[in-house]
Amino acid sequence: MKRASLLSLSFSASLAVVGIGLLTKMQSTPAEPAPIFQPIISDIRAQLPQGTEIRLPSTFPTLDRSVLSKGLFVDFPIDGKIYPYVDSKNEAITVNFGLTPNCAAFARPDQCTLGAIGVFKSREPKFWPPKGDNVTPIDLSNGIRGYHLTRGSGHNTLRYVYWQQNGWQYMLGTAAFAMTKEQIIDTASSAASEPSITSAN
Repeated sequence: MKRASLLSLSFSASLAVVGIGLLTKMQSTPAEPAPIFQPIISDIRAQLPQGTEIRLPSTFPTLDRSVLSKGLFVDFPIDGKIYPYVDSKNEAITVNFGLTPNCAAFARPDQCTLGAIGVFKSREPKFWPPKGDNVTPIDLSNGIRGYHLTRGSGHNTLRYVYWQQNGWQYMLGTAAFAMTKEQIIDTASSAASEPSITSAN
């Protein structure tokens, strides 16, 4: 059976794992993270490195199962839902979007991951704006400026939004065919407008 090739994002020493997903319809819950994140808010608080904060979008695309057969083949059950899980290292944290409830327990979580949003402590970056193709300045909510860019080619093209906020660098990424440019910018803008989630410590 053909397997999807799930791809890695690298925004600070290879922190985020991003895979191939097919995400479309936007849903929103005003003034709080999107419903898919609610089950892991306490996990996020527990795993946030002390002094770290993250913002999660209140709008987030959901998986369109009808197009899975057009290129995404996996050998585990998919119910069409997104299952976020947390990966925390030093002063950075990512919330990854899994295809299955136990994705974090896989030997290779990248095999079941759709995308990720991550944050890390803002230092003088080596490259700002980040390197990539089609780098475009964008306006997010609250007057925040960011960048949309792509990396890779063909089916393996990745789409990113990067921005700096309150001393932190944020990254949202996914396969290019998983979110349109408008969708990923809207999702990033939603995250930028949300109150930060801080450590439970």
